[in-house]
Amino acid sequence: MRIKSKLLVIYIPILLIGMALTGYWAYLTAYDSVREREYQLLTQTLTLNVLEIIDERRELLIESGLENVPVFREAYQKEVFEELKSLQQATDRHFAISDKSADTVVFSTMEHTVVPNVEDATIATIASRKVAFGESNINDADVLFACAEFAPWNWKVTVLQPADALQSSLSTIAWLTSLVTLFAVVIVSLLMGRVTQVFVVSPIEKIKSAASRIAVDHKKVSIDLQQNDELGSLARDVEAMSGEIEQYVAQAQQANRAKTDFLAVMSHEIRTPLNGIQGLATLLLDTQLSDKQHQYASDLKSSASILATVINDVLDLS
Repeated sequence: MRIKSKLLVIYIPILLIGMALTGYWAYLTAYDSVREREYQLLTQTLTLNVLEIIDERRELLIESGLENVPVFREAYQKEVFEELKSLQQATDRHFAISDKSADTVVFSTMEHTVVPNVEDATIATIASRKVAFGESNINDADVLFACAEFAPWNWKVTVLQPADALQSSLSTIAWLTSLVTLFAVVIVSLLMGRVTQVFVVSPIEKIKSAASRIAVDHKKVSIDLQQNDELGSLARDVEAMSGEIEQYVAQAQQANRAKTDFLAVMSHEIRTPLNGIQGLATLLLDTQLSDKQHQYASDLKSSASILATVINDVLDLS
């Protein structure tokens, strides 16, 4: 496997893990942001719309002097209920009003309404009103709620928002986060691959090519690499090493030639007197000799012939 492929095999999982963690963090941040926005809208709807409507009807009742007349109070309360029905159609939020003393539902825009438990809710003061908001499960459905008390009529007013819209927004955010993460991984992988090619792989290939030329030619090489890093330093070291190798090879070849010349000269110098020995031994054998002298002369000629053969072999080798 090429070094570029190995680096990408290492880089891509690291990028995926890093981008996935970043995407998950972005998703959680977006989730908190969307939920906080929904809570803000719920509390604003409760304080600026619902409670304002109830306050207006009560003030009209007080101005007419009929606040203590149950019939008129119920009539004005019914007007509040009608306003909340219209508001529910306009905002897609549900409204519920319960009697705080009896803990019974007085009005609701939902068919089956259970007032959420506010024990674990967050308490805040908005527009000079104390509001509790949070998330709960009502009728097997997750809902966001905001509620406040209206003390004059002993009411507990609640605004309910199904969590489906929130989940839909979060699903969209999750898909966008995944797509952005994958896109970022692809782009960063391409960029890292290009950077790796320019700053790592290409210099290594130049150094490798130079090393191959040194191994074949034993000549000094020049590497076109201007980087002032470890690879640049390695390239300059390889250039210096190639010069030394060329010098050592030249010295070795010169020494080899000197050895060859020496062997050739010595072989010639030895063979010349040896030929004289062979010739004299041959002439000696043609003279009157005793048997013992003839044996000595024959051994001398034979030894000279063997030595001449060895010298000829050395000369051929040199």
